[in-house]
Amino acid sequence: MDKIVIINTGGTFNKVYDPISGNLGIDKNGDILNQILKFCHNTNYELHNIIHKDSIYINEEDREKIVSIIENSSYTKFLIIHGTDTIDLTSKYLQKRLP
Repeated sequence: MDKIVIINTGGTFNKVYDPISGNLGIDKNGDILNQILKFCHNTNYELHNIIHKDSIYINEEDREKIVSIIENSSYTKFLIIHGTDTIDLTSKYLQKRLP
């Protein structure tokens, strides 16, 4: 079975409520994703929690981190967890940078 490389960048999917400040923040440990992945029996994956940002704050340097993981991986299947606000910009960036 091929391994799936999961690249977790943050976004709404990873937001958690801080009851003390009343703000939403990005979970840097990927706890929500880990809770879901524990039910993925018979799935071989490698998880990278790399950016921890709302997607409106993702920049070219962050996108280059995604490219670097993909270029340096020996695997061919990737799943990127990304917020909706700038996924189109990241998609265009990846399309230009990766074959």
